[in-house]
Amino acid sequence: GGPPLGTLKTTQLVMPLGPLPKRPLLMQLNARVMLHELSGLLGRPATLDDIQDAQLDELAKTGYHMVYLLGVWKTGEFGLNKSKKLLAQDPCMSGFPESAVGSSPFAITDYAVADDLGGDQALERLCGRIRSRCMRVIVDFVPNHVAIDHAWVTTHPHYLVQSRHGEHLRDPGGYFAANERMFAYGRGLLWEPWEDTVQLNYGEPEVRQAMLSVLKKIAGICDGVRCDVAMLVEQELLQSTWGNQLLPEPGLKALASQQVNSEFWPTACSKTRQLNPSFVFIAESYWEREKPLMDKGFDFCYDKVFYDRLVLGDGEGVDALLNLDRGYQDKLVRFLENHDEDRAANVLPNVDQHMAAAVLTLTSPGLHFVHDGQQT
Repeated sequence: GGPPLGTLKTTQLVMPLGPLPKRPLLMQLNARVMLHELSGLLGRPATLDDIQDAQLDELAKTGYHMVYLLGVWKTGEFGLNKSKKLLAQDPCMSGFPESAVGSSPFAITDYAVADDLGGDQALERLCGRIRSRCMRVIVDFVPNHVAIDHAWVTTHPHYLVQSRHGEHLRDPGGYFAANERMFAYGRGLLWEPWEDTVQLNYGEPEVRQAMLSVLKKIAGICDGVRCDVAMLVEQELLQSTWGNQLLPEPGLKALASQQVNSEFWPTACSKTRQLNPSFVFIAESYWEREKPLMDKGFDFCYDKVFYDRLVLGDGEGVDALLNLDRGYQDKLVRFLENHDEDRAANVLPNVDQHMAAAVLTLTSPGLHFVHDGQQT
């Protein structure tokens, strides 16, 4: 058997809420930011249990169908220390107290709810309160990598991409040393490495089973996942990025010949939905990978092109996107802001352009994604 992957219960599966409307509305809430602010009001550390019913009532009254809780899972000391260094170096973080700093929510050490957020039971209770208001709960799933201080670096190194033929010598900035091995930082084909993460090896069958187990655990309590950079674990991109480094470690029992070239997402989506038929898969996707991910089982995929054209004021480009096949558009995520983009008020300082972009975003087909703070 593999290592423990968190303690979320799978025995009491959530009951479906019924089908989503054609243009569902999602609110993204940063759990740590929200609880930091709430702690100041309460004069004590706040947990998920302290999120007020009145706030949930307001979300339901406004018409939201989904609440995306960013950053509920456990993260490590390495990522926290990295963020503290940024606090001193990044002008954008000037003035923030150290108590406000947290690790990246995408450098996960365990898919269990962080203790200071109240633990797994607090999430279960919050999900119950949100679902009683006919809203779904979405949480993070990061398929491509785990935190650099994840236990697997020591206990299951074969789960992780390593330098086997001197790759670290050709790309020293892409690897780190641990336990007499050279591990690859998590990264995508065209991006710089994320130095608080380590790359998962999807050529290793046990990794696929471990990550499927995570999804099954999440499906036992929540209603869906927002999958970080979901396209990075498609076979085409895995092979382009890592090639022969995806081969299972020599000497280990592995079904390499039939596993290395198979796709992860179709199996992951279908087996998760066997446990929770209404479970929602949302892909953060770039590089025009939306349609392939939809074909592999995703309900919704980010439409970054739509956002980029709105910001550029490219009316013809936006019009072309709005004339695409309606069934395809119904599965796109339209947004004017999220945690990866600057605040829309800064990007679109002209009030008329901002208002026009907001109207287009929130009346176009697809899932409408709202970032906490936009509503004010």
